[in-house]
Amino acid sequence: MRRLQSESVMCSDGRAMVGPLLACALLLCAGLVRGYQVPSATLEAIYPRGLRVSVPDDGFTLFAFHGKLNEEMDGLEGGTWSRDINAPHNGRWTFEDDNAELKIGDKIYFWTYVIKNGLGYRQDDGEWTVDGYVDKAGDPVILAGTTTTTNADPSIVPSVDPSIDPYTTASVDPSTDPNTTASVDPSTDPNTTTSVDPSTDPITAPGVSPNSELSSETTTDSPAVSASTVPLSAVEPEADEYQFPCKVSATQVTSAGFVCRGQLLFEDTFDGDLDKGKIWTPEIKMPCAPEFPFNVYLYDKNIETRDGKLVIEPELLETKYGDGFLWETLDLTLKCTGKVGTKECYREASGPEILPPVITGKITSKRRFSFKYGRVEVVAKMPLGDWLVPEIQLEPARHEYGSSRYASGLLQIALVKGNAEFAKKLYAGPIMSDSEPFRSKYLKEKIGLENWNNGYHNYTLLWKPDSIQMFVDGEKYGEVDAGEGFYEEGQRCHVRAAPRWLKGTAMAPFDELFYISLGLSVGGVHEFPDAARKPWHNRGSKAMLQFWEARDQWYPTWFPDTSALRIDSVRVFAL
Repeated sequence: MRRLQSESVMCSDGRAMVGPLLACALLLCAGLVRGYQVPSATLEAIYPRGLRVSVPDDGFTLFAFHGKLNEEMDGLEGGTWSRDINAPHNGRWTFEDDNAELKIGDKIYFWTYVIKNGLGYRQDDGEWTVDGYVDKAGDPVILAGTTTTTNADPSIVPSVDPSIDPYTTASVDPSTDPNTTASVDPSTDPNTTTSVDPSTDPITAPGVSPNSELSSETTTDSPAVSASTVPLSAVEPEADEYQFPCKVSATQVTSAGFVCRGQLLFEDTFDGDLDKGKIWTPEIKMPCAPEFPFNVYLYDKNIETRDGKLVIEPELLETKYGDGFLWETLDLTLKCTGKVGTKECYREASGPEILPPVITGKITSKRRFSFKYGRVEVVAKMPLGDWLVPEIQLEPARHEYGSSRYASGLLQIALVKGNAEFAKKLYAGPIMSDSEPFRSKYLKEKIGLENWNNGYHNYTLLWKPDSIQMFVDGEKYGEVDAGEGFYEEGQRCHVRAAPRWLKGTAMAPFDELFYISLGLSVGGVHEFPDAARKPWHNRGSKAMLQFWEARDQWYPTWFPDTSALRIDSVRVFAL
């Protein structure tokens, strides 16, 4: 979503004031006059994308809208949307964002401000939930399922009315973007088969690419942005209803429409340069809780595509910035993807609190592709080197159950720690807490005959509405059955977030959209239990400093050809 340029300025007491030419004396600082009620704003989600906010004209000379998507406003902050409107149109003061991508169930938090007769008035604490769409003219857009699924999961985006265009998706026109391939009409593509024979359903055979038999689209290096499915109950055809051209999957993604079973939804084989604007978003921050690793994520020469592989290498901070820099200041604010104003974006060394001594990298699909339920296949070569931790995982897109201590879950697709003593141990599975024993309770382990970092392997996670299964090179080695849910066990282990999972399905917190995350971290306070050989203590206040002071022990185990995380391909298939 495009961030709009803010036109707000701040008063001397820190409150936001709209309009750069207005003086702070104009009532925002002095307190708004209460004798006038600002008209309630009308918010409209425009299909297929766009947001329109308006109020009727009542003699105003300015209207301002400030809002955020799926995140509450912090008082009178500017927000993601922050815009002054200086003139009405057709009797209404209107703000529009043509690039906003809104889904059913999305919530917008906002406040508005108007100037009338030289005085300023504000409407605070606005909330609005997307429950339908209109076209540019303001006429309702009738979507399939909107009259039959009123109790459906609000994260589900209904498909386009098939009577209008049964093959409409949010895909980019391939004629204008060679890196993106839209869904193929199965009736016109003899190489595409959309119905799935249950006996050959690819979810029973991870690691085997079904492209020639089951995919409903041609694959490229860009994600095929497919459409979200309506609930199965809403697409069971009756005699006079539309017949879908394939068997509809339970998988959901972030675009409108339906998803066919076995459909290839996302693929990157890293044959070209990393294009951060199309598929991946590189992280630029100093990660903190809950892992508190000893690295900073930068988007530099340490992360690149090389010979058809994504390569993420560790590098010492002092190699880039010079000796002694660990006791200086690192300010990432201008490009930081973390929370500005926190240690994720700005740190100043003080005493034993040094800067993160290692540079690594991380990319995510959070701005372009998220999904719920499906099969993820990652072909990768794990790094070898003491205290290196590969991050091949799925992270929650919205943190519906909380944003701290893995309250909304984390799905590890594969993890092999870099130390030689751990090189034969593969882990994967769901994480719902940062504290043991619940943190690792549902992780599954596979002991290899050889070190997993000797070569490339296909690591697969199969995420269903009632279970999570783990595979390596086509062999299943673990399964987690949700049963009646994770709440009771979480309560027994004193997990604070457990009661929140009751508002979801039995699969909660893994019943929401997740995005792909690929990265490399170092050390931290959870992955490596305290031991005699380990140079830091997880609960120690000097953990990072102790790690750095022992660099003569671990740095000689890092080599350019073996210590990088290498990803050959990433694919996501619908169930």
